Amino acid sequence: AEYMGSNLVISENRFGSTGMKYISEGMKNLKSLTNLDVSDNLMDKEGGKYLSEGIEGMSKLTRLNVSKNNIQAEGGKSLAEGMKSISSLTFLDIHSNDLQSEGVKYLS
Repeated sequence: AEYMGSNLVISENRFGSTGMKYISEGMKNLKSLTNLDVSDNLMDKEGGKYLSEGIEGMSKLTRLNVSKNNIQAEGGKSLAEGMKSISSLTFLDIHSNDLQSEGVKYLS
C-alpha cells in the first residue's frame, strides 16, 4: 500500500470484501483524495458495497481504478450510489468485474 498525500494505491493485495470493509472505514477520513487504486483485490459484490461507502463524499476524487475485483452488477449498483456526490471524476477503470449490462447501466 502506498499513500502519498492525495493518492492511495492499494492494488494487488487480494484482501477481499472483508479487507475492503476495514479499509473503507479509514477511507472516510481521506476526503482530499484525488486518486484511488483498489484494483485486483478480489472484493466481489460485497466489497463493492464497502468501497461505495468509503468513497462517499470524496468530492475531489478524479481517478478511480476498481478493475479486476469481480464486483458484478450488484457491486456496480453500489459503486454508482457512492459516486453520486463525486462530480470531479474524470477516469474510472472498471474492467474485469463481470458487471454485465445491468451493472454498466447503473454506472452510465
